[in-house]
Amino acid sequence: MPEDDRGRCVSCAFLAMRGWDMATGDAAYLEVTRERRTSGNCFRYQPPWGGAVMNTGRPFCMRGHTPFDEPEVAAAISHWSNQHMGLGDASRLTISALNLDRGCGSWRAYQPGLNPSKSVELVVLEASEKATRDLIHALDKVRSAQELKGQRSQKIGLWVGAGIGIGGLIAGFLGLII
Repeated sequence: MPEDDRGRCVSCAFLAMRGWDMATGDAAYLEVTRERRTSGNCFRYQPPWGGAVMNTGRPFCMRGHTPFDEPEVAAAISHWSNQHMGLGDASRLTISALNLDRGCGSWRAYQPGLNPSKSVELVVLEASEKATRDLIHALDKVRSAQELKGQRSQKIGLWVGAGIGIGGLIAGFLGLII
């Protein structure tokens, strides 16, 4: 993936389309394949078992960003899905929209074959692992501070005990003298 594709929908793992899960037959979020990303053919889907080709609606971002908000793109895609525009025009506008440099902070590199839902799960898992590591680190700091405080308390206790012991010895010695 070229470095200049970072932050663009065309190379992002979260770009998805609606369709059907082959195993269950249930509605699902599907990967927008590399072929679809480059051809702009992101609006029609044929179930794996055959049947009618259907409109899937606009491709969308699994992280909630909206790649087709630009008014001219949204209008063109809307016209296309209503059969007022040829596939070539819609594909051209789709490719243009997917390739806009959005500088998206949620961008993650597209991995062919990885479902966008799984990409979201990976991000959640990575965030959870990082939070766990951060918590363990914070707890280690607290434990170290408590151990240091405990060591200081022990030293103070030893000095106080030694002072009392020496004071007792002096008092005992003075008691013998007097």
